[in-house]
Amino acid sequence: VMAVHSQSMVEPDCPENWAPLWRGYSFLMHTSAGNDGAGQLLSSPGSCLEDFRTSPFIECHGRGTCHYYGSTYSFWLSIVNEQDQFARPSPQTIKAGSQRQHVSRCTVCMKNALNGNGNGGGGVVDPLSPGGGDLPN
Repeated sequence: VMAVHSQSMVEPDCPENWAPLWRGYSFLMHTSAGNDGAGQLLSSPGSCLEDFRTSPFIECHGRGTCHYYGSTYSFWLSIVNEQDQFARPSPQTIKAGSQRQHVSRCTVCMKNALNGNGNGGGGVVDPLSPGGGDLPN
């Protein structure tokens, strides 16, 4: 399983012999009060969140209690226009309500199951296509 990011508003396709599991927004990391924070590799499924939220962090402890952290800041991979890919970025202020328009889109992909001769291409149904089915067990 891996995540693919477009750095645009276009949801990227999976590579050949890979099937999409979900599509979302490219998440980089979060920081909190003091020196707390965490992130993950962009290839990780955790870097592609289905919903975009400026403060997406709720921690549940398994004892029936959850905590919301309002002091947490989230960082998302931004879109880059093709003509600006290798130019120096220019600072900009993004106002509340328009952040989603500036966040890269992503797709989490799963490699197709191997067929009898060891090659990919067998057994995985695309759950995001019209008429797609349940994921295999």
